[in-house]
Amino acid sequence: MKRKLIGKWHAAAFLVFCFVFALTASGVFYNQRGKLAGEYGNMVASNLTSYTQAQKRYLNSSITDAWNTLKGISGLVEQIVPEYTQDSLNGYLDQLNLQNRDYMIEYVTLQELERRLRVQQASERDWSLFGELEQGTGVVSDIWDWKKAGNKSVFTVAEPVWKNGNVIGVLQTRLEPLAITEQVPEASAFTRSSTLIVRRDGTILASENHNRGDISTGNLFDSVKVAGITDEVVEQMEECFYGDDSDSFMFEGKGDSYYFSWDYLGYNEWYIVNFVRSPDVAIHYDNILKELIYAGLFLISLTAVLGCAIVVLFLHYRRSLDFEIKKYGLLAEFSDTALFEYDRRKDVLEFTNNARRILMLDELKISHIMGKKTRTDLFVQEDRKVMEDMLRGRTGSGEDKIQYAELRLKSISGEYHWFGCHYKAIASDGGTVVKVVGKLADISRQRSREQELREQAMRDVLTGIYNKAGEKLIDGMVKEKGQGLFLMLDLNDFKSINDTMGHAAGDAILTEMGRVLKGTCRENDIVARIGGDEFVMFLPGAFDWQTGKRKIGEIQESLRTVMISAWGIRGIRASIGAALCPEDGLDYETLFKAADEAMYLDKEQSKNRNESREAGEEKQDRTIS
Repeated sequence: MKRKLIGKWHAAAFLVFCFVFALTASGVFYNQRGKLAGEYGNMVASNLTSYTQAQKRYLNSSITDAWNTLKGISGLVEQIVPEYTQDSLNGYLDQLNLQNRDYMIEYVTLQELERRLRVQQASERDWSLFGELEQGTGVVSDIWDWKKAGNKSVFTVAEPVWKNGNVIGVLQTRLEPLAITEQVPEASAFTRSSTLIVRRDGTILASENHNRGDISTGNLFDSVKVAGITDEVVEQMEECFYGDDSDSFMFEGKGDSYYFSWDYLGYNEWYIVNFVRSPDVAIHYDNILKELIYAGLFLISLTAVLGCAIVVLFLHYRRSLDFEIKKYGLLAEFSDTALFEYDRRKDVLEFTNNARRILMLDELKISHIMGKKTRTDLFVQEDRKVMEDMLRGRTGSGEDKIQYAELRLKSISGEYHWFGCHYKAIASDGGTVVKVVGKLADISRQRSREQELREQAMRDVLTGIYNKAGEKLIDGMVKEKGQGLFLMLDLNDFKSINDTMGHAAGDAILTEMGRVLKGTCRENDIVARIGGDEFVMFLPGAFDWQTGKRKIGEIQESLRTVMISAWGIRGIRASIGAALCPEDGLDYETLFKAADEAMYLDKEQSKNRNESREAGEEKQDRTIS
């Protein structure tokens, strides 16, 4: 009897143990499922944000390129073409349009443009833009439907054309924003639902799916309300348009999960917006999870019958591991990115298989990457600190944020390319970072294009030297080097040449002036045109007044030998003022004032060539004409 009671107690205890174990295991499983789903959702949102940002870069680059082209043509009309006629300009544009099919350039007189606006009964906004063009300011118009092109959504980039100090017309071109954004390659895992251009107040300006019924009204916020989206989600969307940042978030609607991504374009309060349905891989991911849950519950139930708790636990974790491998394997299918994982405890950096497509790797696993004796040439030594901070999980914000860094890595071609890295640190329960996971994408072309655009913006179109942006460059070099020679140059009688011989002759003189100054510069010297006929130079290094005078004499001699046969000009005369760093100042503004004072003293002396220079005073020593 006692043995029976003991046996029943053991059986009951075993059943209770199995029941508690089943509940505990199920809870752990669902908890891990939530964490993995969250990580996966963050990775998908990050990928969508990158896609939206790429669309923004394509669109803004197209606007900048078109605007630079219009400015260049306008500059030719204003400064070089001596006899302007509308027919000659239209003929030139026809030839240019035949060579460049990306956008068609049109010239319109102010009178014709005003007539078109009146016929179209233009809005107050359009008349405001017309006023800016009359004042000589380039504009980007609102987006509108162009009936001649099948009601395609387009906008206009316009640049005024000057002649003899007056705006005589407008150069304009039309761009189709959605055709430009479609050039961005889509991530293969996404089934894109809709790309929109939206104003800050929610007005839909352009939509590639306007015929599919995805957007039911002319306002984004009203449309999603009609689609059954909650007010909380709509308010969250409205808050996204208060700033100029870029991000993504997920919401539920129409029986499916959606990702919403936005980015500020920087023109007319425009935002680019992407709606994306749950990727097919995410749906497959949910099915796998459900199968794992059912299999786990079955195995846990089997332990209660067979008492194989250890075997069930082993199979459970093995299936979880298989799921994790499948998940990261799916993410690794993106051809333009490579995934990596760094184990801090083992000091091992591991890449996915597709990393060999973009990186020069002998092995996918690199051990002792943080060791001082590591011999890998994957990283550039100058970027080693960036790499170490990234792999240690050091961040500038909360640990739950996905971080971003840029560094140079050895590409498959053997050259070092710039890569953008989105990564996240994974911490243990104690808060210690144990792993870092992330993805790499080659951004070399993007950085090169951005550098080219910055360099173009800093250059004077006529002379090829720096424009007023050179002032900041000089100020930075003065503070960095701490010594050097500062020169200010002003052309003598330049206004009379412009008045008597015309602006084309003046432009030819300015062009030669830029050529001479560049020819007398060393590699590290900075020369800039800061006004109509005003130039500045900074030559870093040790200078005194004697070496400074010799340098000025060299410049004057080069200017005297200039020949512009087309205008019968022999020699260029300029007044030059000098200032020494650090004697006369340690910043651009102070040196400019000192050199400006010396230059005007030189101008006064140039008016009377019979007066000899007084050699004893410091400011006179600074000037040679």
